[in-house]
Amino acid sequence: MSIQDQWLRHVADLAKLAISPEDEETLIRDMGQILEFANRLSALDIPETPVTAHGRPIQNVLREDRPTPSFSQEDILANAPDQSGGCVRIPTVI
Repeated sequence: MSIQDQWLRHVADLAKLAISPEDEETLIRDMGQILEFANRLSALDIPETPVTAHGRPIQNVLREDRPTPSFSQEDILANAPDQSGGCVRIPTVI
């Protein structure tokens, strides 16, 4: 068993994947291509590029929080099937 076989089995175990022996060769080749591409990316000289989590600026799209009139307690409790002391009564949950 080569180190690549061990890596594949380790990654498959971490991902909780069952890999058939027929698929091992293909997956080892694919993993090699992925690692080769990652090495090529890490070799790029990009000191001017700022570190970002997103490619485009993100802005808050929520509306402004403004106070508005609320429902009265009587209106809310009008829909409650059971109430006591200005509160909604519910069955005891244990």
